[in-house]
Amino acid sequence: MNKLRKFLVVGVMVITAIVTAFGGMAPRSAQASASAGDLIKMSGLSSVYYLASDGKRYVFPNEATYMSWYSNFNGVVTIPATELQSYALGGNVVMRAGTKLVKITTDPKVYVVEPNGVLRGISNEAQAAALFGTNWSKRVVDVSDAFFTNYTIGAALTNGYIPAGSLVKNTSGADIFYYDGTNFRLIANEAAFNANRFAWGDIITAGSMVSAGGATITSAEFVNVAQNGGASVVITGSGLMVSLNAATPVASSVPKGAVNVPYTKLNFTAANDGPVTINSISFTRTGLGSASDFSNVYLYYGATRLTSGRTVNNSTNKVTFTGLNFTVAAGQTSTLTLTADTLVGTNNAFGIAMASDVMSTGANVTGSFPVTGNIMNTVDVTTGG
Repeated sequence: MNKLRKFLVVGVMVITAIVTAFGGMAPRSAQASASAGDLIKMSGLSSVYYLASDGKRYVFPNEATYMSWYSNFNGVVTIPATELQSYALGGNVVMRAGTKLVKITTDPKVYVVEPNGVLRGISNEAQAAALFGTNWSKRVVDVSDAFFTNYTIGAALTNGYIPAGSLVKNTSGADIFYYDGTNFRLIANEAAFNANRFAWGDIITAGSMVSAGGATITSAEFVNVAQNGGASVVITGSGLMVSLNAATPVASSVPKGAVNVPYTKLNFTAANDGPVTINSISFTRTGLGSASDFSNVYLYYGATRLTSGRTVNNSTNKVTFTGLNFTVAAGQTSTLTLTADTLVGTNNAFGIAMASDVMSTGANVTGSFPVTGNIMNTVDVTTGG
């Protein structure tokens, strides 16, 4: 891999507001027709928009949001008023994931931003420093109350969790990775880094060694400023209810060394006002056994496995499935099944301990928690092939 070379772009910008900045920029060309992916403005007006693939224009609410996506204003296209008016307003652009931390002007709570404007609350200063260093507060920007509604609130960050959308490197080594919520995808070279408009100053150092997973990033993949815009605008439902499925496995004996044994079936029901996308789920192991009783735990939707196998954390007894991007249709119920490969042990059960263990796109998660399956007793027997 070509080693990524850090470079420094020094510029002097005296900008008191994004309106002033847009008024003083040099447009790419005047009276030019625009295409999807362009930054556009109308001659005589200072507002700049992102033209998405859905044919709509998305407005940058402030300078900080614009600068999280672009380093300058050189690519802005000036178009005729008639053309600008032909593009319907699609919404406001949200802060790019993995760049700034945000807070509302009337509340000191600080959040990291994940893709599509999902916010994850930071619990304390120690957690912030562990992720972003002792100067973490310099990343924080205020979002006005009026624009805070463009974001959705997800589950609070847990210690050691790296937010999706982050640029990550190990303490030693030049490799840079993009964490997509499941895999740490290697960025092939400087050209790929620049093609995605990543910024060197946004790279964080992992607290523990990370390894490359998933496809290597070789071209522009993360440049859709509209995010939830594009082919269609995502409407998010307001509620998600979790319950035990009637067909959850009954308490029984499980042979040691058995593979893909069903432990728990759970129903996820979306409210009638819109679909709900589940981003991650944490299951908690209970019973007299231990985390080491299992080699791998899996999550299925019907016959489809949603992620790779995960291990149970020895200290928390939790197993977390991230990067699910699993959508429950409005007013519908989807059933997910947790299975496991057994090693040794006595008895174990799996379930969701609390509502905050389900991270979704802003929906209010409800249920009679904990929602837990039946105890399975692992026994040392010989089974047929």
